[in-house]
Amino acid sequence: MSPPISSTPDPLPLAQLEDQIQTLLKEWDRSGTATVLAWAGFRLIQSIRLEQSLDDTQAARALVRYMLAQLKTEHPDLADLLDCRYFKGETVNKIGDRHHWSVATTYRKQKQAITRLAELIRQGELEARTLAADTAQSRLPLLPSQQLFGVESALTRLRALVHDPESNLILVDGIGGIGKTALVHALMQQEFQQRHFVDFGWVSAQQRSFDADTVLGSQAPPAHPARPALTATALIEALAAQLITGHNFFSSTQAAQALAERLRQIPHLIVIDNLETVVDVESLLPTLSRLAGAGKFVLTSRESLRDQAGVHHFHVPELDEVDALALVRYEARRHNLPQVAAAPHPELAPLFAAVGGNPLALRLVVGQLHLLTITQAVEDLHEARGRRAEALYFYIYRQAWMRLGADEQDTLLLMPLFAQSGADLETLVGLSDLGRGLLVGALHTLARLNLVNVGGSLHSRRFSIHRLTESFLRKEVIRWQAEAQEMPPS
Repeated sequence: MSPPISSTPDPLPLAQLEDQIQTLLKEWDRSGTATVLAWAGFRLIQSIRLEQSLDDTQAARALVRYMLAQLKTEHPDLADLLDCRYFKGETVNKIGDRHHWSVATTYRKQKQAITRLAELIRQGELEARTLAADTAQSRLPLLPSQQLFGVESALTRLRALVHDPESNLILVDGIGGIGKTALVHALMQQEFQQRHFVDFGWVSAQQRSFDADTVLGSQAPPAHPARPALTATALIEALAAQLITGHNFFSSTQAAQALAERLRQIPHLIVIDNLETVVDVESLLPTLSRLAGAGKFVLTSRESLRDQAGVHHFHVPELDEVDALALVRYEARRHNLPQVAAAPHPELAPLFAAVGGNPLALRLVVGQLHLLTITQAVEDLHEARGRRAEALYFYIYRQAWMRLGADEQDTLLLMPLFAQSGADLETLVGLSDLGRGLLVGALHTLARLNLVNVGGSLHSRRFSIHRLTESFLRKEVIRWQAEAQEMPPS
């Protein structure tokens, strides 16, 4: 299971803070000291920087000054000692004489003062981190409490891409139901426990959320796919409102400018989920690239954007058989199906062979096993029988299918002939009524929409489809075509 966001980070080592404070006090007039560099990621420092328009050195000094004022309310003598010693340049002897302390006592009290100052800074920083954790948690979508399978390798590779200095725009793409949102959600939670990014944002371009329990148990799907939910301008305004609280922007231009300034100063990790539902993606991507500043944007989409310059791609693959069947057993335990959970591998293997590694489809099949055998549930999915199977196909494929032209639809309908091993371009050219140029264009569109997989090597490309796509093409799409022919012309 992906780790939850923690609102209690590891405590700051007090002894280390004491050393850093003493170094800063000794080098008060110097910029960019070791202490300033060490504190650059502190939430308190970042807040002071934003509120007072200071650099890191100035913010570190302001933090110490503020905490000295706090110390003065508790222990005026200790605060006075540090003030006189480091800001007024008085000697230990002079300070001791004024307070009637011995030299040893003065040094001991100086140590006490620095320790208490470190405690105040530590307490304030931990409180700031807790507040930031709560704020970040509130921005993340509420996903079903489900264990994730097969994500460790993907998370490692995605985190490496996120930390690559050259990648400011990262697109996580894959077919519907494959787990893009869940993967990026887990990424955000892991990153929040680190100190690389100071703040986090999440905006979903799609106003409805889906999971196996809601989509597959919901009412019949609507007759037409939903229209795009957000414009690029509305998305930027929503992000500015989320990250810059307490400000009323009078125009989208003002919101974009304020957002750009914030992202320039502070490293952010921002997710834009369901990018394919944004009306004007082409205008959004250059805007995000300009806004990124010190931060990163992670975008999820069913549509690949490999033609877009400056976008780094991360494709979410299907689960392999081991992880897919581990998910099946987990879902079986969730649904109180002990026989399925305890079934040996050979009994569950046909399920993977028929459905593949799409987590949403696997959850659908398991949800049917209270009433049906594995064979019956798989057959219902293949034959597109029942409301849940229809809802699954609608959710995963309808929007993409409606965007295809006749050439793309005809090309996709060829693919079940090669579902097991795929086909090379020459084989498809030989079977298609399209010329080579039109066929290549159709394959390009299908690959961009993640309806066709492109594999092989640089010198030998092969085109294939997911097992679930094969079932969709053999049954459900035929029903859609029949319904379209029966509809009166508009």
